[in-house]
Amino acid sequence: MIKLINQLFPIADAIRFPLLIVEWVFSFIYFEFGLSFFLRYYKNRKKSKTYYDLAFASFFIGFALLWFFFIIADYYSSEVIRSPYLLWSSGSDRSLILSFADFSIMGGALMCLYFMEKMKIFFIKRYFFTLCFLISIGIYFVLYFFILDLPRALIYPFYAIFILFLFLYFIDVIKTVKKKRILLIGAFIFIMGVILLFTGFTLTTDDLVIMYGFNIRLLGSIIQLASILCLFIFFLKIPPFSEFDFDPYIEGIFLINKGGIALYHKSFVESEDGKSGHLFSSGITSVNIILNEIISSQKKGLSIIKKKGKILYLYSGSLTTGVLICNSERDHISSFLKEFILRVEDIYLNILVDFDGDISIFRPVENIIKEVFGL
Repeated sequence: MIKLINQLFPIADAIRFPLLIVEWVFSFIYFEFGLSFFLRYYKNRKKSKTYYDLAFASFFIGFALLWFFFIIADYYSSEVIRSPYLLWSSGSDRSLILSFADFSIMGGALMCLYFMEKMKIFFIKRYFFTLCFLISIGIYFVLYFFILDLPRALIYPFYAIFILFLFLYFIDVIKTVKKKRILLIGAFIFIMGVILLFTGFTLTTDDLVIMYGFNIRLLGSIIQLASILCLFIFFLKIPPFSEFDFDPYIEGIFLINKGGIALYHKSFVESEDGKSGHLFSSGITSVNIILNEIISSQKKGLSIIKKKGKILYLYSGSLTTGVLICNSERDHISSFLKEFILRVEDIYLNILVDFDGDISIFRPVENIIKEVFGL
């Protein structure tokens, strides 16, 4: 049986050509974004321990595939309902292609959540959002085998989970970059790009097209082009935020005065016997000659020591020297180390000038470490 309905698709309106061009353009650009993230991850996979590039690659490739299937469904597929239709009691070519679009973005979003949460806990426990999303996909998949043309409202829980995650991620990003003006500007450009992306996508949904016509879809597509401009500026001008997530890389930190006394030290990994402090004391001892030479020379500024697979970043201020023990090189970490030393010397100036040997007074330095490095 064939059921005839008031068809909107395939799109044959006068607006078809400009709309088709715009949507093909940004779908290819989103795919290029995803591919560039994947290639960046592949290039840095040996020295980088973060998965943010894979997360963004998954999302943008999933989003590009979403629009690829949307274009096939809306411009080249019929929405005439046939009964029976393949595995289902009824359905249409367009409904089948749209289901491929749904699963594409679900898969991309799921992998994005997984790689993001693999790096850190955003809410309650690790993989909380990933599990919620996976359960939702399972329920949707079961229903899909019974009804091909599922109500679009069943997609909304996926949006809610992902948008809540993005909200928490944006808060985390702003906390990370709040002390760096260029990064804060970059964060707002990135957030604005994502907001425009979701706003534009919402305007292209069938419900709004039925209410307001294809002009609203064209507006949504143009807004998505604006989101591409924001994201392009962000990716071109601003270093990736993953460069400022130091947690996987910093293994220890020392604060030393000009007399060579360790005023404060903290390690972020443990040795097999659980004595983390001993591990880094040994690491410092192995380069003790070089360290003493730097301190005794009264030389200010940054020094980098590579020793036994570790990278030591040293910054000497007027009264103290900060030492970071890292497991790999970080391009921007030295500026954060400098900020750390300047803040310590500003707060403890009088104590450092008249130091009486009591290092317990430097315990609150841990709060400065948390603020500067986010550890």
